[in-house]
Amino acid sequence: MPLPNCIVIGAMRSGTSTCYGLLDQHPDVFMSTPKEPNYFVFAGQDEYPLVEASDSVTDRAQYERLFEDGAGMKILGEASHNYLYYAETAAPRIAAEVPDAKLIAILRNPVDRAFSHYLLHVRNEKETAPTFRDALDLEDERVARGTHFGHYVRRGRYVGQLQRFLTHFGAEQLRIYLYEDLASDAAAFARDCYRFLGVDAAYTPDTAVRANPSGIPKNRALHALLVQDNLVKRIAQPLLPRRLYRAATRLRDRNLSHPELDPDVRHELMEVFRQEIIDLQDLVDRDLTGWLR
Repeated sequence: MPLPNCIVIGAMRSGTSTCYGLLDQHPDVFMSTPKEPNYFVFAGQDEYPLVEASDSVTDRAQYERLFEDGAGMKILGEASHNYLYYAETAAPRIAAEVPDAKLIAILRNPVDRAFSHYLLHVRNEKETAPTFRDALDLEDERVARGTHFGHYVRRGRYVGQLQRFLTHFGAEQLRIYLYEDLASDAAAFARDCYRFLGVDAAYTPDTAVRANPSGIPKNRALHALLVQDNLVKRIAQPLLPRRLYRAATRLRDRNLSHPELDPDVRHELMEVFRQEIIDLQDLVDRDLTGWLR
């Protein structure tokens, strides 16, 4: 049975959904549905504790079936951002199951990533803390309770996460991008991904759409109508034409505002991440001085 030979491993809120879409458009690339099966973290588990893991696939046969429709295509892929954060589990499992796979990581300024993560949970009505500052104050308590929700700072500790993958994979198998690479020139980003995967880099994808934005709802009643779960929605959604589902998603996204991070909180987080960023700069051989401002 087929297994992926391309895996986008993270980081969360760093453009993995957009990367998935760019890869999925290529005629020689087949990407799984769901996008984030999280198999190499949760394989064999009956339950999983992550709020970000609602579509997880834990059964091996079910995971293999995700790639059946791509049989014969050059690249089979998936994009589970939890793999980078849970690298201690995911890296050796991926190495054991698909040792020749090519891996893609996208890294974002950890301060901006954390704030975007918080806004995502606000958008999805998962975060109960009234402000980002309050949510940061709750992180240690949440970790101590054993919950995996709201790890805003910890998910930005990229150095240790990447080193675990580099323990199991050669550097030539892991392509590391910055969020800025994707945001500044998505077409060039896509071409480089295609070259890395060994498919036609001349293919031109549609780069107009940015997937899965976060933000604060402007109209909360409309937002609730579009995102809150209920029995009618669960019954009706699979029956709706795909174009109506996409239209509802676009309406949800247009209803989001994008607040600025409080400068005092930004400064505080920058000091938390300063040494991490300096160490990361050496590891990935990229100039990250812009992240330190």
